[in-house]
Amino acid sequence: MNETHQMVSKALQGQLSIKIDYLSQVQQAIQNEKLAPLYRLLDKQRYDDVTQSDQADDAQENLAFLLQDNRASIAQFLAPDLLAYIKSYYPFFELYPLDAELVTYSVFIGDWWNHRQIGVLDIINVRFDLNEEAIDKLRRTSQLEHDQSIYDTDIDEINKIMVGLSEFLDDATKRQLEIRVIDDQIEQLHEDKKGFFVNRADQKTRDELQKKRQLLLASEKRVPAVEEKLKEHQHELLELEKESTLLDLELKVVLEKFTDYATFEQTLHDIYRAYIANLLGKEK
Repeated sequence: MNETHQMVSKALQGQLSIKIDYLSQVQQAIQNEKLAPLYRLLDKQRYDDVTQSDQADDAQENLAFLLQDNRASIAQFLAPDLLAYIKSYYPFFELYPLDAELVTYSVFIGDWWNHRQIGVLDIINVRFDLNEEAIDKLRRTSQLEHDQSIYDTDIDEINKIMVGLSEFLDDATKRQLEIRVIDDQIEQLHEDKKGFFVNRADQKTRDELQKKRQLLLASEKRVPAVEEKLKEHQHELLELEKESTLLDLELKVVLEKFTDYATFEQTLHDIYRAYIANLLGKEK
């Protein structure tokens, strides 16, 4: 065996030893139910950042890829403690598995019907991937007075439109009566001048009556479309009012637990740091 071959062999054995040692540490952490060390083995840089650790084992920096085929099993191992922590910290959250491997969970606020999903919990990374639209609505609601809604402007605009549509429909009886009166007037003109030439004044009157009758009939033809449009706006208004009620409910349960909304939202971004601190406190 030549010198070059020996060097390659020694280097390879060293690399394999590092990987074996890494996997051995993972196995030991699982065997001893040591979750904090396991999270460090899964993402050393992130763990060290939040714990301000300076442990000198950079050789293991990027070895988490060795566990890629075991991610589902690792997530299932980690999930019970993390889910219990989430439920204790956010008692108003409802969590449901999002995939068959139980790696991610849907996160809903509240246990009521039609509750809103605000994000997804990543078990291995201990991270909320938030629905920014839902979070933004809740944030804006928290900045309003108690009796206000982020949809107040939209609701007022829809109500104004509905008033106009309702008035148009309410005038239907009046328009139908006007059409009958015009028909009688036109018929009377026809009877009065039967057999005689119609003078210009009568012709002008008849033309004006016909024009007015056509306008009224055109308005009547719009009734079905206006009725449909009114139903659409009624449904839209109901949805906005329901959405406002849901936002009020969500904010209420959040503020029952947290001093203010901003604190709650910050904890969503700091969940990894908080959970690791919790684990370290338990594992001392």
